Amino acid sequence: NITANLVELSKELLPHHLEVHHFGSSERKVNMLMMNGSKPKEITLKELFPSKKKTLVISDPGIGKTAIFRYKAPVDFAHGNLWPELDILLTFELRSRNVQQATSWQDLLSVQLEAEQRKLEEDHDGIPVLAIAAAYIQRHLSSTGLILDGLDECRLEHCSEFMQTMLLKPEADLNLIVTSRPCDDAVKLSHSDQYER
Repeated sequence: NITANLVELSKELLPHHLEVHHFGSSERKVNMLMMNGSKPKEITLKELFPSKKKTLVISDPGIGKTAIFRYKAPVDFAHGNLWPELDILLTFELRSRNVQQATSWQDLLSVQLEAEQRKLEEDHDGIPVLAIAAAYIQRHLSSTGLILDGLDECRLEHCSEFMQTMLLKPEADLNLIVTSRPCDDAVKLSHSDQYER
């Protein structure tokens, strides 16, 4: 199965992959079991960047990985409470066809800021704000964090070459977290062709 294979391939290609068994409630400590068979180890979100630059986080549905990585982490980052070594943190849903088909950093930013893009350029006298931001990110990957949520809902055959590279051969300096359900769930989901745009 293509989706399950993508999850398995990412396990081999990303330097770290962690199975999450529990998200704590106090400081959002995460109880993770390393795939090498080591004992469960409690770590915080702060430890994922920069010590582990590229990580695949696998957890069962419903335990909170999307809530943590798409909502909690960006809010904590925006308030200066998480990953102070990063200048930029971007989060994307991999189930979105627009994300899967992005061909550049500018495309990805357009997906995230689509509703705001026209206003941004109007407010800045037509200056191509997204193009400038994309160029900045490309030059400063080591201070950029990227969270891609839902690898199990992504179809490799729908991904652009840019996104395939991002998922399977990410640039060395990029700080990357990819989240996924276990492969068994990926197999079930791959039979559905429903996507958010």
